[in-house]
Amino acid sequence: MYGLRVSGAKAKKLVASGAILIDARDAISFRDGTIAGAINLPLYRVAEMMRHDRRVSFVVFGDGPQDENALQITKYLSVYGFSNVYLLDSKVDWDKS
Repeated sequence: MYGLRVSGAKAKKLVASGAILIDARDAISFRDGTIAGAINLPLYRVAEMMRHDRRVSFVVFGDGPQDENALQITKYLSVYGFSNVYLLDSKVDWDKS
């Protein structure tokens, strides 16, 4: 598995420390409500992240622990050389913490 799974509380700490929060859900779900500060990054746009320093941290979330887009984005970021990639199971986990 790529990316380390984190709790909502840990994800909040990472974002407060400068991690980029990525909402891997579709544009409609993003529009209907996301986490403040999150960017919408569908899988087909993941290459846009290559402009960032490889030391940047990312917290990626989707619709749940098996969200294919979130899992694929964490994989691609890791394969492209980003070493600080974290996976939050869902927006609900963020909201609970």
